[in-house]
Amino acid sequence: MYFTGIDVGSTFSKSVICDEYGEVLGRGMLRTGADFKERAVQVLEAAKADANYPEGAPIRIIATGYGRNNIDFADGVMTEIACQAKGVFHSIPEAQTIVDIGGQDTKIVFVGSNGLVERFIVNRKCAAGTGAFLEEIARRLDKELSELAQLAQNGKGDRALSSYCTVFASSEVLDLLRRGVDIHDLARSMFLSVVARVMELATFGDKITLTGGVVANNPIVADLIREKVKGKVTVPDYAQFTAALGAAIIAKEQFQKQAKDQSAT
Repeated sequence: MYFTGIDVGSTFSKSVICDEYGEVLGRGMLRTGADFKERAVQVLEAAKADANYPEGAPIRIIATGYGRNNIDFADGVMTEIACQAKGVFHSIPEAQTIVDIGGQDTKIVFVGSNGLVERFIVNRKCAAGTGAFLEEIARRLDKELSELAQLAQNGKGDRALSSYCTVFASSEVLDLLRRGVDIHDLARSMFLSVVARVMELATFGDKITLTGGVVANNPIVADLIREKVKGKVTVPDYAQFTAALGAAIIAKEQFQKQAKDQSAT
């Protein structure tokens, strides 16, 4: 029996396949695009190929993420909050604050020592402090985001961009360049803006776990957060796949509970 989580995010779709012990066998990731269901099918096939999945083997699927309700071939759906908590706690079984920085929003999930969600906060005001914010500025500068992350590593200063709005911030960046601000310092300010937006949302605990594509692809974000907080900051392996992993674990647990209940009767 195989168990799969499909996380249809606003920017990327991810899939994780695990076995009955919760061991990850394969992963897949593609840009989401306009057709959520089609991309979910494709990302599932990518994970199957990575896992050497035997064609026709039984599989149970839980969908999560922005487009979860479009995945009509899934056996069930679950919220991103529940899947993030399940996926991270599976790898790091302790009380913690999960900070997930995605393409369109930022989620902060407080998880207890039992793995249950105690409370959560979602930033839905605008794209400030998210992957869309960074990609827009990179586009205006005609640079790859990975290049800006590398430049920021050598930047100086501790001042974030003053503009909160993504559109205004990109214009501010161009104005700062015109005034002769060093590109390395400017790149650092850009990532400091992301950190500032995240830290405005809540007071973190002693143990912080960072997830999401922004963190996975831009290590400087974790470095800057470590400079700002007193607690221990951890970035798990495959930080962009934690919600998909959680969905796969939930699929496994649901199946095993059903099997147990049936055997009891």
